[in-house]
Amino acid sequence: MPNRIEQSKGTPWLTIEYNTVIAFFTLLVSIFTRKVEVVIPHNKGKPLVNLMFRYSRNLSIIDDGMDTFRDVPRNIDLETLRSNISYYTFDYDLPLADWLSKLHVIKACPVSALVSDMRPIFSFERIRTIIIESPGVVYDAQDADLEAVLFIRHPNVNKNGNNSGFINTINGKEYSVEKSLQNYSGKIVVGESMVLIFALSCLEDLVSLRIMMKKNQFENLSVLHEILRKHELCIF
Repeated sequence: MPNRIEQSKGTPWLTIEYNTVIAFFTLLVSIFTRKVEVVIPHNKGKPLVNLMFRYSRNLSIIDDGMDTFRDVPRNIDLETLRSNISYYTFDYDLPLADWLSKLHVIKACPVSALVSDMRPIFSFERIRTIIIESPGVVYDAQDADLEAVLFIRHPNVNKNGNNSGFINTINGKEYSVEKSLQNYSGKIVVGESMVLIFALSCLEDLVSLRIMMKKNQFENLSVLHEILRKHELCIF
């Protein structure tokens, strides 16, 4: 789907937008042959995708974000998870969740590859605090120096909250947040987000990194507890 993935190099042999007919055809083919590798991000969603997860003869999973570090993933049903299937992910220096030990983990590329994004960079000039809209982040525009604060909205509109009080606001879908953060030295406020993983993995100056999470979020990221405690951590 063009709104979910961006092509940066090369030309694919065939590109077909997702629809129910294509999903059903893929399911039928994948049941009877291993020549078709079905790669999906999760198995909690559309019924046909769930059936692919159960019955495809050549099934793989692709990293879809924070589930790679969660003790109990949100988007993958561990009870239906087959062992020894492939899991495509980044070459993290961070420890991965224990449930991945049962799978064939393929580290496709370094997480720093996120900066290869073709979207434009946003200039953080005069910005002293960046707030990344993400699960766990609590913000109040009334308590902020609004001229020096930038609020970056979550790229998924279904996860957008009320941010009307911020003067400086951009949509995280329109800019390469990771690439923009490379040369930023101000304060970063972030929650349970891939931006957090990128920051921990790729940014050198993390003195002003503030991590906000709810208690249950933090507890579900036990493999990251040691590194999270090294930074300004707010749990509520």
